[in-house]
Amino acid sequence: MRLRSVTFASFCCCLLTIAGGIALANERGGIAAEKDWEELVQYLYEGDAVQQAAAAKELSQPDAASPLVATLLAYQLRQETYDKERDLALVTALAQMGETAKAAAPQLAVWLRRQGDNKPVKKLDALGKIFPQHASLARLALQPGPTGQAALLLLGDKEPESSQALQLLTAGLAHPRVEIRRAACQAIHTYTFSAFHSDAMLATDSLIICLQDVDPQVRAAAVTALADLETFLAEPVTRRYDGVLQRKIGRRVPDKAVPAIARATQDPVLHVAVRAAHALRHGDPVVVEAIIGPLIAGLQSEHRVLRRLAVEAFQEIGPAANDALPALRVELMLERTDSLDTWIRADVARAIARIAPAEQGVPLLLAAWNETRMYPGTLVTAIGGYGASHPLVVPFLLEAATHGHSVAKHAKVVQKIALSALGRVRPVTAQTVGCLIEHVLGPDLDLRWVAVRALENVGTADPRVIPALLEAARLPDRDGQHQSKAIAALRYIGPADQTIEGLRQLLKDPSPNIRSQSARTLGIFGVAAKAAVPDLIALLQDGKPHVRDAAFQALCSIGAAARTAIPHLVREMERPQRSRGIHPVMAMTQIGPAAVPELVRSMRRQAAKQGDSPAADVLRRLGPQAVDAVPELIEMLDDDSNLLRLRAVFVLREIGPDAEAAVPRLATFLQKEPDPLDAPNRSTVQAALAAIGGPAVLLLAEDLPETIELLRRMNTRAKAALPALEVLLSPAEENDVRYAAAEAMASIGGDVRLLLPVLQEMLQSSSPTVRVQAIQAMQHLALRDRTRGVVTALRQSLDDPDQTVRFAAAQSLLAVFGATAQETLPVFHEMLLGKPDYRNPLAAANAVILLLGEGEAGG
Repeated sequence: MRLRSVTFASFCCCLLTIAGGIALANERGGIAAEKDWEELVQYLYEGDAVQQAAAAKELSQPDAASPLVATLLAYQLRQETYDKERDLALVTALAQMGETAKAAAPQLAVWLRRQGDNKPVKKLDALGKIFPQHASLARLALQPGPTGQAALLLLGDKEPESSQALQLLTAGLAHPRVEIRRAACQAIHTYTFSAFHSDAMLATDSLIICLQDVDPQVRAAAVTALADLETFLAEPVTRRYDGVLQRKIGRRVPDKAVPAIARATQDPVLHVAVRAAHALRHGDPVVVEAIIGPLIAGLQSEHRVLRRLAVEAFQEIGPAANDALPALRVELMLERTDSLDTWIRADVARAIARIAPAEQGVPLLLAAWNETRMYPGTLVTAIGGYGASHPLVVPFLLEAATHGHSVAKHAKVVQKIALSALGRVRPVTAQTVGCLIEHVLGPDLDLRWVAVRALENVGTADPRVIPALLEAARLPDRDGQHQSKAIAALRYIGPADQTIEGLRQLLKDPSPNIRSQSARTLGIFGVAAKAAVPDLIALLQDGKPHVRDAAFQALCSIGAAARTAIPHLVREMERPQRSRGIHPVMAMTQIGPAAVPELVRSMRRQAAKQGDSPAADVLRRLGPQAVDAVPELIEMLDDDSNLLRLRAVFVLREIGPDAEAAVPRLATFLQKEPDPLDAPNRSTVQAALAAIGGPAVLLLAEDLPETIELLRRMNTRAKAALPALEVLLSPAEENDVRYAAAEAMASIGGDVRLLLPVLQEMLQSSSPTVRVQAIQAMQHLALRDRTRGVVTALRQSLDDPDQTVRFAAAQSLLAVFGATAQETLPVFHEMLLGKPDYRNPLAAANAVILLLGEGEAGG
């Protein structure tokens, strides 16, 4: 179908279909089908501007984004044709991909150099948030105007290709224009923040000088940049407000910059002083003690940014900021009218929980409990983080979980947070479990959901947990979600005997949802749930298809321990109107060799059944594990049913070398006169013999040249056929036969001296297809032995007049020599930038990524 004849509406429908396929594939642990990728790439490269923009948007989605896709999008920016909307869509797509688009930086460097000021600055800003930088972009950095400033930011966001960019940025710190100095500080800050490049330390002296700048914004930017020039690993800290032990990466300024930043904490401009104090928050105790004063001043400021920085610093300083507790208490209780200040006060509550010991922090936070302008959920979280370290915490949480809050709109949220906190408090008390069980069995479904999760965290610490969850699974529900949640909690707790027995009883529940969820949970427990096998067998007769599916999957997951269920499973698999909610063939393979005898019997029962045979499909998927079926499969080769014989051959092919005993009987099919109505036919039998190998190779050699392709695919396993193939190299044979034989021998491991003349002859053919086949054969030879004649021929093919041949030669050299095959780069550039008759942009983009690494693309 000609792409340009596709309407935009149909293209959008196509993308929706592909997106659905990608989502479904991700649910199953995979990615979108290859043909979907190829179709999107086709639209990207051959569609009009609107189609290209839509394809770019689809390819930038999280389930599709990759360095390969980023390179494809970036190359599109370099096309000679310019379309504003398309280019904007491409840049937006790259921006959405974030660091995944790192591989696209070389091409974007070229694009930016070419476009200069002709592109909107917002595009440069968008790119500055994504990509690692290159020295070529630094040439724009000190140019006047918005492009220079945007390029500075662009350079600052990721690690440059070399120290040249940093040198230019450092020079910018001394620029006479204030806005350039300010932008240079910001660029160095974002650069070091994400890269921690060792060369960044070269900018320390210049940034220290900037601390004396006449412009306070430059001084503030210099402080921020210095704060991120060095990194260190902080000691593990426990954030009491969430009870989770967190190891975090902290940042500190270079030692030689500490005195200058410490002086900056006394800057007359409060913005600079607070930022300097914030920068030293990870310093030694002496430094931390000195910055408490400026931070308190920032906390008392009317500027929200300064209050936020101060509170953030106090949270990270922790107990050493105990002197700030009075100021934090004032801020906590101070009534401000702005909603943004309310969020800062929530951070204040977290800071108090981080700083104050339980005997100070809990009463202080409890005092704010009834403060109407304080969001109560934050207080519950902060108080709950203290756990059992204060005697008032658990009673407070129990009260909050039971009665909520005096303000009606906050009541349920408070209950939820309190229930969640109770699930984390250790040790678990009887009162705590009782409160949680009360809500698990209560009428409020929202609270039940949270309480179930809290009991899930309690686990087996209390014997009442499992019975309560089993009872919750039977309670009435709007849509079955809460019943499923209770059963999922049992799944998380694990396969205790009490759980298994309770789930067995739930398999008899009147609700289909409960029956199916219980069966799925037993299946997840695997062999530990073998006691439930009889109940699951009975469930195979359930009237609801999704319940039968769940039982089927559960029995298969139990595996060989469910041996008694195998006949029932096979019968269910044969059911004509079986539900399609699961894939029975894939499920049955989990049982393994134990199912082989029953599967063979099923094949015989369904000998005359048209269409697929599920039993044969399972045996094929088992492959070598189905070796015990070989004797009976050989008997099936003599059956009167064509279908049964054909299925037996297919299974033998998948069993492979372990089915060697079937070779003599399979050989008889090759000795008969071909009958178009008979099955299996010669090609099917030959394919089975090729999969089995061993003595079958000589049988295939007798059928030359008919079996050349099969022998080629066998690679080194077909070495016994080399003498027969060598005969076909004779000039007396047809060229097609000679060339196919040479290609097969190259794959198998034939003598280079015999093959090279024929392959060189193929390279002189007028057919590009033949020349490509010769190149692919030479690749096999070169991978084993880099014979000079072979390598020379491949390199000469890079200048072939046909683009397909050039591309094949480039791919072969890349496969042989890897990233050192730099002579192939122009060919791959041609594939991505030109207007070729033959295009494989996916492979070309992969090659460019390998050859360039993080280097800069030329031209």
